[in-house]
Amino acid sequence: PQLRVEWLRANVRRETAMELAEDAASATFAGYRSATVAADAEEEAMKWRGVLGIDLALQREMGESEEAGIGKWRSAVESQNVLVCFTDVHATKISPEEFRGFAISAELFPVITINAADGKAAQVFTLLHEFAHLLLGESGISNGWLQGAGGGTFGRTERWCNKFAAALLMPEAAFRAHPLVAEVRAQDDWPDADIEALAAEFGVSREAAVRRLLTLEYVSQAFYERKRSEYAKAYREMRAAKREEKHFGRSLPHRIALKRDGRPFARIVFQAFHDRRIGLSDVAGLLQTKVPYVLKMEQELFH
Repeated sequence: PQLRVEWLRANVRRETAMELAEDAASATFAGYRSATVAADAEEEAMKWRGVLGIDLALQREMGESEEAGIGKWRSAVESQNVLVCFTDVHATKISPEEFRGFAISAELFPVITINAADGKAAQVFTLLHEFAHLLLGESGISNGWLQGAGGGTFGRTERWCNKFAAALLMPEAAFRAHPLVAEVRAQDDWPDADIEALAAEFGVSREAAVRRLLTLEYVSQAFYERKRSEYAKAYREMRAAKREEKHFGRSLPHRIALKRDGRPFARIVFQAFHDRRIGLSDVAGLLQTKVPYVLKMEQELFH
């Protein structure tokens, strides 16, 4: 039920943006249906790395801060007229094991929603996996880590999106040239320290790094499955430990709303308010916040 609510919220955001935007046609997503599963995912990823404007130096810098990493990648995707949103984690948390993200494909105001309860590095991979869905012109709810079973349309699509996201984050030439990867070693001879170092270098999760090693045939499927299981268990334990903490920080309400709904959507709403097409209470309602927080949101958006 919670996932259904998030799906409905995403559709409402899109419809609201379509209604309130001064020039909805200017919000065209140029990548809409620009790729097919028959295309080379590696080539498509390299093309979009250039469009999104994130090079390896910036990516390495971003990797030093997981929060900055997802923030930069989100802004890059939003620059393509994509509404990127997060689940309302402070209202109802949805386990990442249920879903990690979904995409609503459209030429105008396509939407990607990311599970806010997931780890930051995992959110980056999911964001780019769902972005690949938009390039294919296919909506859907997916677990961005699954390999995609079977030979049907779903399986081919999921594998293509996974390969695209991995290639965009870890370009083949740069990945193979990394000293740890170039080192002569037996298949599956990858200690945790090397995997962690490789993941940090590209600003990705350990699972994403091992997945790339699998794709490029440096490790076996059995090794990947074993590590995937280990990382899933470690993540569950980490989440359980956090729930047991008695005191923890929490973002300010206006920042929670901005993160959840996304700055592009919030700007459209505020522009409609300044054009006197909607009232203050409408702004608060559309951004799912209280009137006293609206001014703080506006200040953060425009000043």
